[in-house]
Amino acid sequence: MGSSNRRNALVAVATALLMGIGLVADVLGIRSALTGDDKPDTTPTGATTTVIAAPKTEGALDPVVDPDEEEPDPPATTTTRPEPKPTTKAPSCLVGTWRLTARTLDEQVEGVGTVRLTLLQGYESRQFRSDGSTEVQLGSVLQGRAANGEVFARATNGSATARYTVRSGSIVETDTRSTGSIDLYRNGVLVNRYTAAIWVDGTSDYTCSSTTLSVQESNGTARYTRQ
Repeated sequence: MGSSNRRNALVAVATALLMGIGLVADVLGIRSALTGDDKPDTTPTGATTTVIAAPKTEGALDPVVDPDEEEPDPPATTTTRPEPKPTTKAPSCLVGTWRLTARTLDEQVEGVGTVRLTLLQGYESRQFRSDGSTEVQLGSVLQGRAANGEVFARATNGSATARYTVRSGSIVETDTRSTGSIDLYRNGVLVNRYTAAIWVDGTSDYTCSSTTLSVQESNGTARYTRQ
């Protein structure tokens, strides 16, 4: 009877010990689950961990300025000077009607060269108005002798109108309209006739006074007196 009681007491103590051990194991398992201590350590032995900072998101990154870099030059500026404009206000000595008194003209003749022609007969009148319009009446004959002795003549008949401006001693004629013909004679025989344009746009230097007008044309000169 005594031995049976001791055996039962030992069994009870052993059972209590086993239950205590199981309770400790359960507590440790719960702690490990909460703290992650049961996860295996994957960091290699001797390796270092680098922490990368999050990028700046509040605004654009500040530019990197090289202290040795020179500032760029400002863009070059160009100044455009306006072209001088002609004026329609003609000098008082130019406005009026003029009659041709003398003319020389260098005529280019094919196979002969340049022949100097001078006024032989006829008339030519020019009118310059203060509103910038001009009108020409043509009916003159110019004649000259070539170096080879041949005689050439140029007969001009017709009329023309144009707009004109003056600038620095020059007459600038534009918007010219003309009708008529220019006949070229060689030793009295008609050899050519021009009808397309007997007066064209152009620029001529001039000088004038109250009674005379001199015009320097591209291929000759003309002198007028006031009517």
